Formats: sequence, C-alpha cells, structure tokens
Amino acid sequence: GHKDLITLENLIQKDVRRTDRCVKFFDDKENLSQQKLFHILMTYSVYHPSPSYVQGMNDMAAALLYVIRDESLTYSCFCALMRHMSPLFH
Repeated sequence: GHKDLITLENLIQKDVRRTDRCVKFFDDKENLSQQKLFHILMTYSVYHPSPSYVQGMNDMAAALLYVIRDESLTYSCFCALMRHMSPLFH
C-alpha cells in the first residue's frame, strides 16, 4: 500500500544520496544524476515487486547511468541486467 511505497522511497533515497559521492557526476548542485538514479530504481522496484529494491542495486544502476547518461536507456539496460542478476538479490 501507500506506506510500503513511502518506505521503499525512503530506502532508495538513502542509498542514492550515498552513491559515489566522490564522483563529480553524482555530486552536482542540482542533483540531476541522483534524481535520474532514484527514478530508475524506484520505477524498477514498483514494476518488479520481486525482488523490488535491495541494497547494492544502486551501485549497478549508477555504473550504467554514468556510462549511458540517458535515464530511459539506462532503465532498459538495468532491467536487462537484472533479468540475470535478480536471483542474487532474493
């Protein structure tokens, strides 16, 4: 329900804020890269309730986003990667 979404959002936000802070790409003034990373992880988690979000996914998505730079394309690649990796996150 609603409380589950808020809990999920808080968990993802906490991890996104900690992701690669020493990399300038993730530490810009407007936090655009962090916003993109949050959107990717939140969207994935809502549409894939199993495994949903698990710590460590942020690092994989961050690496993809850093290379690809495009939010939609990164999301597609992350989904493809998770088809292979999701058993590790259960």
